[in-house]
Amino acid sequence: MKKTKVFSFIALMILIIATGLFCNGKKKQTHPLQILQKHCEAVGGLKKLKAQKSYFYEADFILEKGNLKGTMKHWYQSPNLSRQELDLITFKAVSGDDGSVTWSIDQNGKLLVHKDEDSIKRRKVQTLLQTYAFMNPQSDHFTLTFEGIQKVGNAECYVIKIANNINSDLSIRYINSETFLMEKSLDTRPYGEIHQIYSDFREVNGIKRAFHTEITRLPENQTFSLHITKYEADIPIDASLFKLPRQDVQDFRFLTNHRAENIPFLYIENHILLRVSINKKESLWILDSGAGSSVIDLAFARTLGMEPEGKIKGQGIGKTVDISFVTVPSITLPGLVMEKQKIAAADFITPFCQKAFGMDIKGILGYDFMSRFVIKIDYANKKISLYHPDKFQYKGEGTVLQAPLKDRNFTVPMTVDGKYSGFWRMDLGAGGIDFHYPYARGKSFFNRKGIDGISYGAGGEIKTRTLRFKHLEFAGFTLPHPLISFPLQESQGAFMDKALVGNIGNAVFRHFVIYLDYKNQQLMVEKGKHFEHRFPENKSGVQVMVSDHGEIEVVWIAPGTPGEKAGFKKGDIIKTINGTDFDVNALDGIPTVLTVRKLFKRKIGTRYNVTVSRNGKQLEIQLELRDLYQTP
Repeated sequence: MKKTKVFSFIALMILIIATGLFCNGKKKQTHPLQILQKHCEAVGGLKKLKAQKSYFYEADFILEKGNLKGTMKHWYQSPNLSRQELDLITFKAVSGDDGSVTWSIDQNGKLLVHKDEDSIKRRKVQTLLQTYAFMNPQSDHFTLTFEGIQKVGNAECYVIKIANNINSDLSIRYINSETFLMEKSLDTRPYGEIHQIYSDFREVNGIKRAFHTEITRLPENQTFSLHITKYEADIPIDASLFKLPRQDVQDFRFLTNHRAENIPFLYIENHILLRVSINKKESLWILDSGAGSSVIDLAFARTLGMEPEGKIKGQGIGKTVDISFVTVPSITLPGLVMEKQKIAAADFITPFCQKAFGMDIKGILGYDFMSRFVIKIDYANKKISLYHPDKFQYKGEGTVLQAPLKDRNFTVPMTVDGKYSGFWRMDLGAGGIDFHYPYARGKSFFNRKGIDGISYGAGGEIKTRTLRFKHLEFAGFTLPHPLISFPLQESQGAFMDKALVGNIGNAVFRHFVIYLDYKNQQLMVEKGKHFEHRFPENKSGVQVMVSDHGEIEVVWIAPGTPGEKAGFKKGDIIKTINGTDFDVNALDGIPTVLTVRKLFKRKIGTRYNVTVSRNGKQLEIQLELRDLYQTP
């Protein structure tokens, strides 16, 4: 199952408060530096802009036309001290920069220090932008380009692109050709874009500022507005505001000895399922390190008396999904109690899991849960252990990896075939291994033959291609002949991040015993009992799901595979296989859709007589399994 990456408000709050320009409008400009110089003159002059060393503003915050309302406060002191406080009543969040690192505190009070390479580079770029280093014609880092003239609303604007050699971020400024006020800015990043439109310019201490900003975040298509109600410049600011907080949240308690060990889990379709109790009601939840927030099924939350608050956009596999928030009184696992939590609620979890697994699953345990602990996962023995991060000391002989958290997800180095190398997102909510679309496109993977299929998850489905590679190297270990997929189309989802190579799911981690240390942003990796095990693969080319009527439905047949040769069609309902009935009931205690998938993974040459229902008629199909993937 692919996860929902829940929208991070704090990432959007570090804004450059735009100002305006002045121009006689007679002769159009084409030199980017001259245009920006006129911009600075119009807003008060570059000398005044550089001389301003601090400011504070308070603003009304309105998300999605009133779905969430509140206030935001922002403090800044040159060159790179900052603090933002967001209060949306439903929840509060804080972020800052202490002059050395950026940090954030989420809606549940969890502290995160941003150590990933992407954040470090962006912090350096933002510091240079805030000190107007791009205005230096001999800049070692910035390149200015005139991109032509475009209209923003009714205003004709010069378009200036500011690129840098530190990361791939671009800042594009739309400057009114008559007034030289900045009408709009566009910041592009590896995972999306931030559009800002400015209005209500006022002069403060001789510098013009935009007091109203309309902001849109893509690909989520999340919109919100900021209207400044108070602005103060060149004021003294208490230095303690910017300091990295010393205390982290302690919203959990172990019943014995600072740990809860050997909690059993179900391992279904390369997913870890835990039994979780809320209000003394037990249900199955997926453990998912790729989820930026824990998520509860919306209908289930309501049965427990929890009403959703607000609405934002979350990122799924192919597109965005709607997310609300609920307050969970407590979350209980064997040996552990988590106190009150504010988590996401969505209506896709139970319906999707019923279709994918034929099982009743009520939630996802994501960052809100996992980040509190050091987590040991023993895949072969299907046991998970949770340790207090302040009491844990690793004494094993495995590989210790630095795994900085990016967007609340571990990022780890991995190399495929000795040449496809970089940082990958560690994603325990994903069953397989996937290259991101931009990386696959850049490496011309689309020209290679493989097996096409459909990946399903939050936000819908996306067409993929799967290839067999020679080997992968991870944490000092080598795994032979991995199957790795990549999307065949652009989307709005989690596979579009240009900063990472791809996602690593449980198809890799099931070979190991792993420890996730969120406090130190490390991963410990040991060989598991199944390190050399060759796990079975689909040998039919047929993908099945549970239909809306509880039947086993064929949803995809890969071209050139035994399933296509046998004559399967999309929409076929599987009734029997070698005389065994498949219906809405479980077979030997296993949901029938899982049984069908297991049958399709048996040894090469296995033959099945499959009865399907198609357009009201019963048909007999002869299927023989074979290896689908060429060994390179």
